[in-house]
Amino acid sequence: MTINSASAGQAPDAATATVAYNMTTNGTNKKISAALDTAMPTGLTLNATMAAPESATSSGKLALSTTSVDLVTAISKVRGTGLALNYEAVATVDASPDSYTRTVTYIITNN
Repeated sequence: MTINSASAGQAPDAATATVAYNMTTNGTNKKISAALDTAMPTGLTLNATMAAPESATSSGKLALSTTSVDLVTAISKVRGTGLALNYEAVATVDASPDSYTRTVTYIITNN
């Protein structure tokens, strides 16, 4: 994602990207958590939103960091395909122009 447009004196416009994910579980009361490998630099935030499979609950848009956040909870015995995973990169005027790479790790565990 590239953040590259802003009005004078304003924060740059957010950049977005959407991918799809699939999941299948025979377990009950599972959750999907996510964390970054390295903290975001000052002035930059990476948000993620995951659509929940049937009968599960999405936590909505959450900021990602090196501390794990629960994006989807209450997952039980389900097969979901083509579920949306949305990313949003947001910069403030404090962000330094540069190129940054972050790895997001997703984990499915018990609630």
